[in-house]
This record gives sequence, C-alpha cells and structure tokens, in this order.
Amino acid sequence: MIDYACARMAEGTPLASITRHMLALYQAVPGARAWRRLLSERAPRVGTAQPQAIEVMRAALACVEPGRAAA
Repeated sequence: MIDYACARMAEGTPLASITRHMLALYQAVPGARAWRRLLSERAPRVGTAQPQAIEVMRAALACVEPGRAAA
C-alpha cells in the first residue's frame, strides 16, 4: 500500500483520501485502535508529502504488526 499511496499522491491525491479506506483492515486485531487513531489523526496533516506519508503508514503498521514496520 505504501507504493500505491506514493503513486496516487504523486498524482495529487491526499494521503487521507487513501488511508480512509484502510481503517478497518485490522478490525479486532490487537493494536487496531492505535492503527485507526494514527491514520485518522496524522494522514490529514500530511497532504501529498510522500516522505511523511511513508512515515505515517509505517508507524501505523507498527501498531498492529511490530516486526513488519521496518521493511
């Protein structure tokens, strides 16, 4: 999803428009609330800035899958 988000952001789509569809991906998984909160609060502030978007998405992933966030 990070690659997809970066491609769409290069076209002018804000990160929040992409991540709003991802909020329920980890429903009922430990860390899901933090996942939703982080994406909901930080994605609108990023706009179309790709480096910050990658950081936000990796931080959200670390909430639910701590070992995969660094990849």
